[in-house]
Amino acid sequence: MNKKIKRIQSDRGGEYVLFNEYCVRECIIHEVTPPYSLESNGVVERKNITLKEMMNVMIISSSAPNKVWGEALLIACYLQNRTPHKKTSETPYELWKCYQPNLKYLRAWRCLARVMLVNPKKKGK
Repeated sequence: MNKKIKRIQSDRGGEYVLFNEYCVRECIIHEVTPPYSLESNGVVERKNITLKEMMNVMIISSSAPNKVWGEALLIACYLQNRTPHKKTSETPYELWKCYQPNLKYLRAWRCLARVMLVNPKKKGK
């Protein structure tokens, strides 16, 4: 996308140990929050809670099995990136890509769909 990440903030989780080396190599400023201080990462923590609540609502309202939580979470994130912000009235997608997203293909979660399986014995088109 020809955009360079300049700064990133994370907690002091051990999963970022190797990531620090990458940040130094790529000249990315990696800021870490104090240990055990969720309030220092308030925006991210709130976003995680919002995504989890959206995921739960989608699963419960559609009577989908709990095993689809991963897909529900991805869809919740996808939708949030295409939802306008109340202050700027622009979506995160627009701010990143500089054009509006196409939303014509969106459908209700867990709507009826049919899968057409090809008969392996039938010579087809």
